[in-house]
Amino acid sequence: MKKLIAFLNPRTAAGAAGAGRPRVVCLCGSTRFWAELAEANLRETAAGRIVLAPGVDMKTPHKLWADGQDAEELKVRLDELHRAKLRMADEVLVVNPGGYVGDSTRAEVSYALSLGLPVRYTDSTEAAAGPPATESPVAGSRSTEARALASYELADWQCPHCDETAIKGTHAWDDRGPHQLLSVHVLRCPAGHSWSNHNDGG
Repeated sequence: MKKLIAFLNPRTAAGAAGAGRPRVVCLCGSTRFWAELAEANLRETAAGRIVLAPGVDMKTPHKLWADGQDAEELKVRLDELHRAKLRMADEVLVVNPGGYVGDSTRAEVSYALSLGLPVRYTDSTEAAAGPPATESPVAGSRSTEARALASYELADWQCPHCDETAIKGTHAWDDRGPHQLLSVHVLRCPAGHSWSNHNDGG
């Protein structure tokens, strides 16, 4: 396993968030890095912090999300749950081996920053092999034109109908007003299935 490099926090965690309570850190990152998330959880806990982390890896088959509709509904609930965890946290640690930060994680980081939370990373964000193209803004709003997803971003998405990894996809931001900014993915798998995913990004 690649050694995680950004757990070196000179401050003592215990008591940092207030008398009688250790500091609370929320982990963010793709579940493709499940082992690295577990390692981060271990190290942060050993350092004296309370850890809030993803609890479900939907890339691993399970009867709870075997049905496509169940999977879609569960993903929405998990996204909402993770945002609630962010609201409970004192800081965020992004688990990003090789510098990889996918769209879902970027949306979580944006939300965390809007809450005023400090954000740490396990790896340098400059280590990723080529950043994805930037979405072009739509005049007069926070919406953007759709952009094609890079191959490493597509690896985050499995078809809810056949579990194949997406081979094509786009991402855009959809401005729904001052209190809602949707992260919109439209995806396609090798079997020809198409699906979309909408997450509230801010």
